[in-house]
Amino acid sequence: MDPHQSPLEQRERAFDRLTHSHWDVLVVGGGISGAGIAWQLSRWGVSVALVEQNDYASGTSSRSSKMIHGGFRYLPHGELGLVRQVSRERTRLARLMPHLISPLPMTIPAYRGGPFPLWALALGSGIYDRLGRIDATMAHRRLDPRSVKQRAPGIREDNLQGGIAYFEFGGLDARINWAVIATAAQQGVLALNYVRALFDQSTLKANGPSSVAVEDRLRGRMGTVEAQVVVNAAGPWADQLDRESHLVRSRGIHLVFPRKKFPLDFATILPTPENANIFAVPRGPVTYLGTTDNPDTSSIENPDLVAEDAQYLLGVANRLFPRLNLKLADVIAAWSGVRPLIAQDREARTDRLSRRDLVVARPSLVTVLGGKFTGFRATAENVAQTVLERLGGASKAARPESIADAPRGEQITALQTVLDQAGVSWAVARYGTRSLEWLAWARDRGHDALEPVLANVPLVQADIDWEILFEDARSVADVLIRRTGLAWLGGLRPEAVREMARRTAERMRIWLQWSADETERQIRDFWHTGYFDDVVKWNQTH
Repeated sequence: MDPHQSPLEQRERAFDRLTHSHWDVLVVGGGISGAGIAWQLSRWGVSVALVEQNDYASGTSSRSSKMIHGGFRYLPHGELGLVRQVSRERTRLARLMPHLISPLPMTIPAYRGGPFPLWALALGSGIYDRLGRIDATMAHRRLDPRSVKQRAPGIREDNLQGGIAYFEFGGLDARINWAVIATAAQQGVLALNYVRALFDQSTLKANGPSSVAVEDRLRGRMGTVEAQVVVNAAGPWADQLDRESHLVRSRGIHLVFPRKKFPLDFATILPTPENANIFAVPRGPVTYLGTTDNPDTSSIENPDLVAEDAQYLLGVANRLFPRLNLKLADVIAAWSGVRPLIAQDREARTDRLSRRDLVVARPSLVTVLGGKFTGFRATAENVAQTVLERLGGASKAARPESIADAPRGEQITALQTVLDQAGVSWAVARYGTRSLEWLAWARDRGHDALEPVLANVPLVQADIDWEILFEDARSVADVLIRRTGLAWLGGLRPEAVREMARRTAERMRIWLQWSADETERQIRDFWHTGYFDDVVKWNQTH
């Protein structure tokens, strides 16, 4: 960022560049699909602009189970190709982003009379290891009942046969999304959040460049973008831009509990008679539980947090962990998201629809439908090749595939050691190799820059400044939900979250020139977007 320009001035310049340049490709959508496509195209030296109508990853890509997993549950459905692809992508992403993606040890208990006996789980795990080319150190192993009980304290003991231990990977989805956006930007992509593209397929040209109207939703400005190829990566909004494509939207919710209330050291798959995809995942001070899979016709932007879905999850958890007696009153945070699934059979249950992606290349538009978060890189690579063909081929060789600021091996330990002396070793998980640069920059900002925003919370004033200046944060939700994850995963009760939001808004107000009314509106919007109104209601009525 130019130190002589405010964030608002920087944005004005970026919007002018967006609307006064000719682009090879305009990507519409800043979730993981759009971010990945922009990143892959930037490797080939293609000029790319990306616009996102809200914040990056504000839709599906910040509302997942925060797991980079290979899709073990798809094995019984015979989707071996999908499992092979995403399980290998899982390992590849972990190598690209070791500061953001880490191994997540898993436990699958097996019960007599359950949906899958122990021998079937062992057989499936072996296939899973082979499809994913799992390193021997991370291969599955069988567990006796005693080991299962040690890994999952309080688990139901009657008819427990044993279980399987294996590995997936975990990571903050929205932070991964941002790392991909940041890498694309370093490689020449112009990315702008809070810019809406106003078009449908009928307004685009079949041959030659198209003109797409865009609106800066923060400043109210309008403009036009000229691009040779338009890519529709709008996730659950994709069929609104490409009327010939059809999506089915499925709602998945997650509930968050204090780790002391739901004490797990290992992520656990909760078996259900219908083979639902239910995980209990410990992360820092919390354990979160999810997810559901039901058709949804509510708001795509902020789908409903349905109490019946929450009660279903509680029922599954309490059957497996009867001594916990989990209730809605124990929930400290929750989120709901929409999966965009490819419509195959209008009568099919959403949990039976494939998670495969589909790339539809029309004369005027390339549309990406469906797909899994873990498989985004492979999908983006496929889309990039389709787009390059439209452009007449690449003009130069692709640069090596990498993610910006990703530390390697011993660098992570070395950075954590240095930063721990300053009390901010957690910064590596956000800033990677820029952690020391961030620390020096923070110290230069004054005596309060490293002061916590709230006691016992790993968020300091300099984080908020950095995220505004260098990470395009423009709302309280951008900072607390998507750049840091603290609103949902910080282990805070709603009243503490509200205070953290208020202090964050006061800091942002200085940079973004918010009025007192706008500051209050930002706090209210964050509270609603983060589902804290629902959680508080549950706490008071249960």
